[in-house]
Amino acid sequence: MNRVCPFRFCCLLFLMAIATGCSPNSRKTAPPEQVQEAAAPAYQVDPLRAGSISGMIRYIGKRPLPKKIDMSGDPACVEAHHGNALDESLVVSSKGGLANAFVYVKSGPEGKTFATPSTPVAID
Repeated sequence: MNRVCPFRFCCLLFLMAIATGCSPNSRKTAPPEQVQEAAAPAYQVDPLRAGSISGMIRYIGKRPLPKKIDMSGDPACVEAHHGNALDESLVVSSKGGLANAFVYVKSGPEGKTFATPSTPVAID
C-alpha cells in the first residue's frame, strides 16, 4: 500500500487553494446594477375587497395517546428531561383541536407582486 507523505499532501492542497483563488476568472464580477433585476411595481390591494381566513383544524377520531421519547442513548437528555419527554408531533386537545398545525394558501393572484409589509405579521 502506497502512503502519501502528509507534508506533500498539505502542500498540494495549499497550492490548489492559491491557484483557485488567484485565477483571473475569480476576480470578474458584474457591477451591482447589472446583477439586480428591475422590480415589478407592487400591486395595491383594495381594503374593501380584501378578505381574511380563519378557522380551526380538528382531528377526527380517537385521540392518540402521547408517546414517550426514548432518550436512553443520551444521558444528558435523560437528565435534562428527567426521562419524561413526550413526542409532540401530534397534539390533540380535549375538543379535537389540532395543535402545531400550519395552513397556507396554495394559489392566489398569480403574476402579481406585493410590497413587503412594514409591520411584522402575527400567526396565531
